[in-house]
Amino acid sequence: MNQKRTKNLQIFFRIGLFALLLASLGTAGMLRNKKSDKDLEIPVESFTHSQTLSVVLASGEKEFLDGLVHSLEEGDLEEAAKLLIDSKVSWNEFPLMYDGTDLKKELSEGKGLVFTKAFTVFYGDFSDGKPQGQCLAFQVLNLEEGKRYDYSSGTWENGKMNGYGECGYSYYEGLYEDLSQGMNRKDEKRGFFNNDLLDGEVQYSSTNQEGETSLWRFQVEKGEIAPDERWSKEERDSGEIYYRLLAENETDHAYVLSESGMGEERWKNLILFER
Repeated sequence: MNQKRTKNLQIFFRIGLFALLLASLGTAGMLRNKKSDKDLEIPVESFTHSQTLSVVLASGEKEFLDGLVHSLEEGDLEEAAKLLIDSKVSWNEFPLMYDGTDLKKELSEGKGLVFTKAFTVFYGDFSDGKPQGQCLAFQVLNLEEGKRYDYSSGTWENGKMNGYGECGYSYYEGLYEDLSQGMNRKDEKRGFFNNDLLDGEVQYSSTNQEGETSLWRFQVEKGEIAPDERWSKEERDSGEIYYRLLAENETDHAYVLSESGMGEERWKNLILFER
């Protein structure tokens, strides 16, 4: 009986030892596989991520981007407008950010050139995917009466103009008389912005088609003109009420607004940052 019991114990011991060995081998294999999978996942995800975010530039596109950045840096907006409107780029998804080396589909921190549309760019400092600090908004329009660029330059905060800045437009080509009678060739507004609205004293100048520039200064409250005693309230033969303010440097030129126009929120940044 004792010999039989001893033999049975030996058999159970061997079976248990064999089972323990199998379990250890299985666990080691699982750990090796898990480690191998983890090692493989990192480069695959990294490769896919970088390929998704970067835009492959076609021949001549980097030269175009560098030229556009240079023109905006130098303040040559007419040259920038010509480059932008004549560009034949291969990309059509926005926004895109050019950091001087790569064109990417995400907006990183720091200084760069951001396309929000094909002919609308923002150049300056960015934070949290929005203009933050000094930035220039710039767009080009190919209109029936001529080619024009619009701009808004100054201090931005959280994607909006806040602080001192200027905005305006300029026709650099065209303005045909039969289509643009009475239109200005150039307009410029300077003052302090509060969430894209001019607020406080505004300096406004306009240049007509003959090259004559007129200058006005007036008060604006949250984008609306706040008339003072310098404005004259007059009435046309039709009974329509309008307001008139003579230019500071010329008595022959006046800024005229209708009664409804006086209360419009018209003094603001027209190039909004939209993603």
